Amino acid sequence: MLGYNDILIDEIKPELLQGYAFSHNVWRIFMNKRFSAVYHGIDTYGYAKRPPLENEKPKLRWLAYGSSITQGLNATSHNMAYIQQAAMRLGVDVLNQGLSGTCYCEKAVADYIGNRNDWDFVTLELGVNMRGPFTTEQFESRAEYLIRTVADKHPDKHIFVITIYPNRAVYFKNEQDVLHRRNEEFIEKLHKIYGDLNRKNIHLLKGDTILTDFSALSSDLIHPSDYGHTLMGENLAKQIKEILF
Repeated sequence: MLGYNDILIDEIKPELLQGYAFSHNVWRIFMNKRFSAVYHGIDTYGYAKRPPLENEKPKLRWLAYGSSITQGLNATSHNMAYIQQAAMRLGVDVLNQGLSGTCYCEKAVADYIGNRNDWDFVTLELGVNMRGPFTTEQFESRAEYLIRTVADKHPDKHIFVITIYPNRAVYFKNEQDVLHRRNEEFIEKLHKIYGDLNRKNIHLLKGDTILTDFSALSSDLIHPSDYGHTLMGENLAKQIKEILF
């Protein structure tokens, strides 16, 4: 409860609450995964309510587009998701735009991200959900439009394209299986798009350098466990930090 937590914070030496990405005066509300939310108001238990001041927020905001993996599926809580863990390590705010079960490089989403001006850098985790419904050629066309649109709209902002994370299809016994083949083909196409566009502000991050341990997946062998999300958050933050800071 807000009032009770404020009492607890008031008991702490104020100097110990300084120097973090967010001020302790900022209260962020996280929505549960795969649920819709309707805003009815906030009971502040008598405390004043105001928007955060500029010096109470991180200087940089990250927009993360991707699948249910990016959304944080199978993490036990929102702050365990790899996107949040990477954001905490980088000291940035994050807008999680992970779309569970979709993330089809939709034209509307490409235009939406491109037209937004409230982010400083973006990650695009692409491909895993498109291996079944879309051909390799369709994926290439959609992914190229998404990456190019965002890059054209924001030529001075860093765009990180993340290839498919390791998953069960990589290790299928039947190498002719459509998921196995498209897994490899989609990654190859992202490399091709990256090379063809040849933009200084576009960076290609390999999924297997972020999820580096196959045992970090949960039992469905596609979504990370808490350990996996932690590992991915650490590795992703390191790679972004080398470029961004």
